[in-house]
Amino acid sequence: GVDAVPSARADYAKFIGQVAERLHAANKTLAVRVEAATAVSAEEWNTGGYDWRALGQVADKLIIPAPVDPRAYAAGGEMEQLLMFATDEVDRGKVSIELPGQSVERAGNYLLLKGYQEALRPLLGAITAESGEGGNLAISLDNPRLQGQVQWDDSLGIYSYTYTDDQGLQRTVYIESAGSMGRKLEMLRKYNVSSVNLQVPANGDVDPDMVDVLQNFQMGVPTASSAQGQMAVAYKVTDSQGNVVAQQIRPLDDTHIELPADQLKSDLNV
Repeated sequence: GVDAVPSARADYAKFIGQVAERLHAANKTLAVRVEAATAVSAEEWNTGGYDWRALGQVADKLIIPAPVDPRAYAAGGEMEQLLMFATDEVDRGKVSIELPGQSVERAGNYLLLKGYQEALRPLLGAITAESGEGGNLAISLDNPRLQGQVQWDDSLGIYSYTYTDDQGLQRTVYIESAGSMGRKLEMLRKYNVSSVNLQVPANGDVDPDMVDVLQNFQMGVPTASSAQGQMAVAYKVTDSQGNVVAQQIRPLDDTHIELPADQLKSDLNV
């Protein structure tokens, strides 16, 4: 980091200018990543020890971290305000936005970054099986900690759900998926920002479909979809030999399935 005093900001910009000159002389380019800015008002941002305007004049790319909080991506919200400020300070052709590719769990005032599969884990419950009518087997997924269902929040462009943790505290999970990433990328396109970096967990735990969305963005193909499918439970039932007995997809608010009695001739795995 750089001290947020005028002399340090100026010295750093001068140093970056000197580095850029040497790199350009060797036919190389320079990208500078700044620290996340904090909003002072809708029009003013505190950029800490980094003078974005001065750095944007000498560097080839200025990498600007986007907000982590999913609530910042509402229309006219903090993210749009940041984009307006950034493109006023720096040539938009040099602006590169670093988007969070991770899901976010909100616990009180804390925001915790989660991988894609990790963010889905609290949705898992206990599978229950009991005899139904006519000897059929009734199977369902029970999760008493889940407070409501996974919902697509169109105002934020992301899936979210709420659950109760082991201490009885309420937590809200925002699932970063291909759909939500597409909405974020369209927001960048609105401000003619075409360069994006993706912050991903070290283990690469992201929605696999996110790669296609990023490629579409680079090719100029629309990435946002207003119609988002609801998440569901996918059942796969196999017998003791590994043969598939049944496969069904059920909505999260109705996870009940029934297996006919004639399919219950051996031990089953769900």
